[in-house]
Amino acid sequence: MSDISDEELQENFEHFDKNGDGKLTRAEFGELMNALEATEPGEDPSRGFSSIDSDESGGIDFEEFARWFRSN
Repeated sequence: MSDISDEELQENFEHFDKNGDGKLTRAEFGELMNALEATEPGEDPSRGFSSIDSDESGGIDFEEFARWFRSN
């Protein structure tokens, strides 16, 4: 997955940041995971949210998102 450019990664982040606050909520992150087909049927799509939200702010900012994305 790391072959995506920073600009493309930012565009994807902004696409799922529906309210435009610069952070992905648990629901927005769930939509992203569903779009990536990264969950099994019946699995909570926001699973792992808390581990990505490293500053425990209740939202995943772009820096946290990019760090997580690049590590997978």
